[in-house]
Amino acid sequence: NGQQVTVENPDPRMTLNQYLRDVRGLTGTKLACAIGGCSACSVNVVRVDVNATQPTPYGVNSCIYPLVKCDGTHVTTVEGLGSAEGPHAIQKRF
Repeated sequence: NGQQVTVENPDPRMTLNQYLRDVRGLTGTKLACAIGGCSACSVNVVRVDVNATQPTPYGVNSCIYPLVKCDGTHVTTVEGLGSAEGPHAIQKRF
């Protein structure tokens, strides 16, 4: 969401969803099924692939995505898309 975050000694069992909701307080990313089937927990992860010329964005289910796999990525949650005063184009369509 536009901020660099460093997690010291992350728990290898912690999911990205647990970190976002419980540690960072970003509760816009929901937890519903907890098995990656409903996509209520979807976030955008951008990773720089050494073989690609551009960063690659991925939609991931944060309820099953390990926090430790986020090393070196840019994560955007629903809170990072826009606000009531300045909604993102996706939010305007809803």
